Amino acid sequence: MTDALANLSLKVPEPSSDTMGKLAFLPAICSRKNPIDLTAGTNPESYERTLRVLAESDDFDALVAIFIPPAFQKSEMITEAVLHVTRTISKPVVACFMAGDLVREAVEALENGGVPNFPTVRRTAKAVWALVQRGRFLNTVAHQSECKVH
Repeated sequence: MTDALANLSLKVPEPSSDTMGKLAFLPAICSRKNPIDLTAGTNPESYERTLRVLAESDDFDALVAIFIPPAFQKSEMITEAVLHVTRTISKPVVACFMAGDLVREAVEALENGGVPNFPTVRRTAKAVWALVQRGRFLNTVAHQSECKVH
């Protein structure tokens, strides 16, 4: 994901030391650098807690939740963790739940909850790029006294 975003000229910052400190609860096997990798063994509570730390951080303008379900974990549990966080934040969240039919119900729940899902890293990166472009456009319009569209 980091490479796909960088290829679209988007900045993918490292978390600040403050944010990394707040992620200290993660097992040592998990990466706390961007991309933050929770690994297949992470439980839904850690997924939710991690998203909340990142959502409350000023380090990032948007979040991407990637999930490839291991055989022992139901994707619906991770979906609920994502939705629990997104219901209480204003930062945009885009999901990339991969595995086709294995995540079909989870993807439906995400989308019904207002979190768009894209089945590939490349498509997810393009969606984030589109969000950035839209934000820039809205920022420009907000700074103009009058906007004319022909």
